[in-house]
Amino acid sequence: MNRVFIFIHGILSNPADSKVWDHRAVSWVNRETPWKGDNLPYRCGVIGRAFGQDRRIEHLAALLTYYSGDQVVLVGHSNGCDIAVKALSQCGAIVSTLHLFNAATSPDWQHNGMNDAMKSGRLGRAVIYCAGRDTALAIVHDNPLARWLGYGTLGIHGPRKVSALVSGRVCAVREGVWRSYGHSTCWAESNFDATMRLIAA
Repeated sequence: MNRVFIFIHGILSNPADSKVWDHRAVSWVNRETPWKGDNLPYRCGVIGRAFGQDRRIEHLAALLTYYSGDQVVLVGHSNGCDIAVKALSQCGAIVSTLHLFNAATSPDWQHNGMNDAMKSGRLGRAVIYCAGRDTALAIVHDNPLARWLGYGTLGIHGPRKVSALVSGRVCAVREGVWRSYGHSTCWAESNFDATMRLIAA
């Protein structure tokens, strides 16, 4: 079975810029591995997070359906994690591994549908990366308006209410370099290759 890595960026990303992390990630997979890379480019500002998210989720669900014959590894950052989690919970696609970096989505594994996705076999395993100096998500945590706009704090709290039936397949990464990382530090040029190797391992 072929393996495909699908990358979803967060807000304030320019899909026309070839240097944004998800475009570089696709190129990295295509160059460094025998597998395929793809992504879901979109435009979204801070306030725009509350508008058009359903459409972005639908687009990802369609992309996951397109790759239904492949082994899919789904990778999100920030708002991209919200898109990934909601698309996975709403469609019948099968994802082998879900990597969520500094996720701006709900930490409640029961509420966000990931318990059900893992119990049903639609999601194999999940790895949640939590940066110790994520000031962007710290603002979300302390700001009622940000929460009203839909931003969540999985990237701060890690997964909560994980079913005992699937807990062995859910991992939160906080130690080592992640203690000193900020919201997007993992995609900096000096850390990019190491981050990609975590995903491809």
